[in-house]
Amino acid sequence: MDDHQKKSKKKRPKAVNWHIEAYCNYACSFCYAPFVEQRNEPRISLDNVLTTLREISENEIEKINFVGGEPMLHPFIDEAIIEAKRLGLTTSIVSNGARMDRGWLTRMRSHLDWLGLSIDAPDDETHAEMGRGLRGEIASGHSKHLQRSMAVWGIARELGYGLKLNTMVDSRNSRSDMSSLVRSLAPDRWKVFQFLHIEGENDRASGYGITAEEFRAYVKRHRMRLSGTGIGVISEENDEMLGSYAMIDPTGRA
Repeated sequence: MDDHQKKSKKKRPKAVNWHIEAYCNYACSFCYAPFVEQRNEPRISLDNVLTTLREISENEIEKINFVGGEPMLHPFIDEAIIEAKRLGLTTSIVSNGARMDRGWLTRMRSHLDWLGLSIDAPDDETHAEMGRGLRGEIASGHSKHLQRSMAVWGIARELGYGLKLNTMVDSRNSRSDMSSLVRSLAPDRWKVFQFLHIEGENDRASGYGITAEEFRAYVKRHRMRLSGTGIGVISEENDEMLGSYAMIDPTGRA
């Protein structure tokens, strides 16, 4: 193997995020993955889903994370997860949980390793303000996101899933105290993101940005309050988010 091949192999990511579904049934104002163009295209076929997964596996990828949009809206999400696991990949999904129930979680348990849910605040009033809720709920000024997430989380914990908690931080929730909720959820990992404004994609939330110092204060506060629990706070600032993910779009293109 020559030096160029060695460098290429070294740089090859071990995990990819596949934004398999362009559509979402939530109205999160800060969303930076709307895939507006792909919403006008036909969804990827089952044959192409399976082909893409085989290509991912053949390129020595070890883990696949199905994201969106909302991945549970994709008609072939079950087949995709089952095939990815058959190919030997560690499988993960990040969902708003609205389409998950005990039956689905039980059926997929032998194929899906990790479940990620996004909870941004300890109350649904803040979620409603951020748009974190079903579109019909948000249009009427409320959200039931926390209630749904807690129910799904409890079932998934009972079934033995690996559980990831994601939190997006902007000016609307930067003063919230998540420590009691996080302590009760006891996630295997809690990842906290600083709101990232991408021009032309999430402009409606552009006024809700926070500084790096404000974000660090949020992270520091929660690390102190969760000290001794064994729950780590993994933080990701704007500069770290840009270009940090190997990504596949809803059509299967890298």
